[in-house]
Amino acid sequence: MLASADAAQEADSGKKSKILAINCSRRAGETTAKALQIALNAAKAVSPEEIETELIELAGKNLHAEVAAGIKLAEGQVDDFAPIAEKLEDP
Repeated sequence: MLASADAAQEADSGKKSKILAINCSRRAGETTAKALQIALNAAKAVSPEEIETELIELAGKNLHAEVAAGIKLAEGQVDDFAPIAEKLEDP
């Protein structure tokens, strides 16, 4: 009920809802990504003016467990999670 109330308030305030689909498959752009994109397209079709969608592919990203554990990465190592985290944290 609360989620419905929040969604109704956002719709009244002109805010868009955003749906993120996260593909954890190692095969970017393949079956899982295609299925997720179909689901996103269906969701967006409900109300294109009020719903934003985005597919996030994790394949090929450098996602190091050390960062989650608070351990510094070795010099020159890069972690790709920060931009993904920003999207996940965005209300």
